[in-house]
Amino acid sequence: MSETQESERPLGPLTPRQQELMKIIQNLPAEHRHTLKVICRGAEPWEIEEVIEHRRIGEVKPPKA
Repeated sequence: MSETQESERPLGPLTPRQQELMKIIQNLPAEHRHTLKVICRGAEPWEIEEVIEHRRIGEVKPPKA
């Protein structure tokens, strides 16, 4: 599957919006998994509609009193 299909374009430089999306993703806390719902206009990321943080049972602890 490493071969590029004829219909695929080679990756070019990132647009400013693509760069901003990558910065947001890179700044998510690494200790948790995340699901993002990104709305695009054509190939351009336009907004992040939803960010969900996933945690395993046992990771969520009540605050210390």
